[in-house]
Amino acid sequence: MRKLILIAVLCVTAALAMSAQSASAASGWHFGPLIETWINDCYTFDVVNGVGEYAGADYDADNPPKTGDVFYVNVVLQGIDSSCSEITFPEIKLPPGMSPAISVANPIDCFQVDISAGTETPDPADCPAALGAPLYGGTGSIRDPNGPDPGTWDTRAPKSWEFRIPVTASTAGTKDISFPTQVISGSITQPLEPDVTVPVAQGPTAPATGTTPGTTPGTTPAAKLQMNSDARKAKLSRRGAFSFSVTPSESGSATVTGTVSIPGGAKVVRLSKRTVKLTAGKPARVALKLSRKNAAAVRKALRHKKKVTAHVVLAGTGASGDHATTKITLRLL
Repeated sequence: MRKLILIAVLCVTAALAMSAQSASAASGWHFGPLIETWINDCYTFDVVNGVGEYAGADYDADNPPKTGDVFYVNVVLQGIDSSCSEITFPEIKLPPGMSPAISVANPIDCFQVDISAGTETPDPADCPAALGAPLYGGTGSIRDPNGPDPGTWDTRAPKSWEFRIPVTASTAGTKDISFPTQVISGSITQPLEPDVTVPVAQGPTAPATGTTPGTTPGTTPAAKLQMNSDARKAKLSRRGAFSFSVTPSESGSATVTGTVSIPGGAKVVRLSKRTVKLTAGKPARVALKLSRKNAAAVRKALRHKKKVTAHVVLAGTGASGDHATTKITLRLL
């Protein structure tokens, strides 16, 4: 019965992805096989499915993508068993001759899927502006900037997510694109790696992505926005605040989010989101504050010589329209 429910649920997300295909009438989503984890239900201890995944690619089968074209691939994550704590950490793995093609014109797209209503809702607040560093052999990780470190996604049923990543190919041939994923169910970690195969035809020599005057054809220009910080430690003030500085390469603004890991009960508290103005070449002070209760918990841990760590994420947008994400880990003192 659970298997039939899983298939029905993922058919809904497949239909939603296909209904949101690109402007070309002939273009459509092509999906790889469905795979899922098996876990013991946290209350009944029955063997059930925990999380299901499948991958896809958007292209015209009669006119497949050519070298230099930008097209989207996706992965859908669906929680099945709701009694267990399910968090998921997906990555994208591209074969030789392929690379991400993320830009202002072609961003990463994230959606929350409502299975009961049969709808998808864009989720820009949780969507990363760029791929993060891979941890499990992929090309880059798809991290929730507001999720628990290192940016995991909550996939307890009925939660479902779709992530679309723009990619491009520099060589022709059949390309196998996969999404190495770690699914954490309580104390159990299971790997999944859904994949999809895409035929790529040889195209004319052309810039792969966003080439600008003065750059070499076929290369991606370096991002203009960078946010650098040498901060490794921060002192907690009497008011429960801590701060650090970041120096941007261009003017703009950054949204700052983060968590603080407090030893003892594996407690993680989320910091309030704030926005910081960036001025090119000038250090910007970023101040974050804990609630009175959480600040007291941090001070208690510090008195007992415990290591308290803050994980901060800055998602910036420069005046040029470039996006950049910087992750900073601070030891609180």
